[in-house]
Amino acid sequence: MATQKPQSVTKKKTTKKRKKLTLKQKVRLYTWLFRITLFLLFISLGFLIYSFNTTKTIPEIQYIELECETIPERDIYIPTIKTPKEEIPKQPIVKNIPKPKLAIIIDDVASSYETKNILKSSKSITPSFFPKNSDHPNTPELSTKFKTYMIHLPLEANSNFTSQEAGVLKVGDPISKIDNTIKNILASFPDLKYVNNHTGSVYSSDYNSMYKLLSVLKRYNLKYLDSKTISSTKASIVAKDLNMNILVRDVFIDNILDKNIIKKQLKKAVNIAKEKGSAIAIGHPKKITLQTIKESASLFKDVELVLIHELYN
Repeated sequence: MATQKPQSVTKKKTTKKRKKLTLKQKVRLYTWLFRITLFLLFISLGFLIYSFNTTKTIPEIQYIELECETIPERDIYIPTIKTPKEEIPKQPIVKNIPKPKLAIIIDDVASSYETKNILKSSKSITPSFFPKNSDHPNTPELSTKFKTYMIHLPLEANSNFTSQEAGVLKVGDPISKIDNTIKNILASFPDLKYVNNHTGSVYSSDYNSMYKLLSVLKRYNLKYLDSKTISSTKASIVAKDLNMNILVRDVFIDNILDKNIIKKQLKKAVNIAKEKGSAIAIGHPKKITLQTIKESASLFKDVELVLIHELYN
């Protein structure tokens, strides 16, 4: 069995065999290394030139035609665009403004002759009849010829007025007498609704007398028109105290029986109606008065001639 030599001894021997290269050997070695490197460079360069000169064929792309499912045709909603129309400015609404109202009352009516003349003059005149008595027996019958009429109730006048009517109411009369007077009138004129006073300068000026009269009229649902025969009349004051609506005369048209003056008074009544919205004119059944009213149609073009009930309404 051979004995193993220690490794340290062998290493020492190998190291001793390595010799350093001489300068000549180094030059020779480097020369070969340079040649080998240069050879490798030429080979690499040639390969690159060859690869650039050769054209590569690009494979043709094959397109596959796909069958698509046919989509059924459908109606397509296309909204209609409305072109804006040229706006036409709206005409202002002209409201029919009611004309001022004028009521003409003809007092002291008692005969068929007067009745006929009133109807010939205008259908928009309201007659006021005397109550039925021995002097005026036909007034109830005459009143039926009119749609609207009044009773011309006699009231006490001053001492200068001598021709007083029968059955006149006087200051100091008890309310029972006034009540009986109105009852008798209603018996003759069952459809009566409106009353105005004949004369009455004394009676109308007395508060207590007017209070009793208007209280009775209110009880029977009768409307009162104050003829206003005197400026000191208490009718409006009493009516307010009784919570009662009454009407008041604005113009007397024929205190003077002259056509020009009557026209002037009618024009005054028209102007009052324009100012207040309504007016009441009182005249009498004189031929000249009724004829002037008939001829004055042009005066009434700006007002509406109405019967007295239209002013109460």
